[in-house]
Formats: sequence, C-alpha cells, structure tokens
Amino acid sequence: LGGCERIASTPIPFAYSVLLHRTAYAYCMLLPFGLVDSTEFFTPLLCVFISYTLIALEAIANEVAEPFSVAPNALPLDA
Repeated sequence: LGGCERIASTPIPFAYSVLLHRTAYAYCMLLPFGLVDSTEFFTPLLCVFISYTLIALEAIANEVAEPFSVAPNALPLDA
C-alpha cells in the first residue's frame, strides 16, 4: 500500500508533458516538408499515419502517468 501511495503522489513534472506535447506536434507539422521530395504523392498518407501514431503515443503517456484514476482503463483497485 505504501508503494502505491508513493506512485500516486509522485507527479510527472509538467515540463516533461509539455515538452512531449510540443515536440510531437512540431515534428508532425514539419514532417511533410521533409518527406515531400522522396514520397511525392504518398506524403499526405504517410504524414497522417506517422502523426496519428505519435499523437496516440502521447495520449498513452498521459494515461500511464495516472494509473490510479477513476477512468475505465485504470487499475482495478476495488477488486
């Protein structure tokens, strides 16, 4: 119980989440400029796929940061 309380009371620094968020979105915004010469017509499709993956990873990181919340996918502490 003490270990779980330490995990729950230790927040991830705000700067880490902001850096992850801004880096992912900046990369996604600049990605088409880097791919347009090599992929030409497939650039939009490839950029959407890569952007979706990075934004999903950021959302997963936010969910993992709070394992003891009341969300449906949180750890089942009542069981």
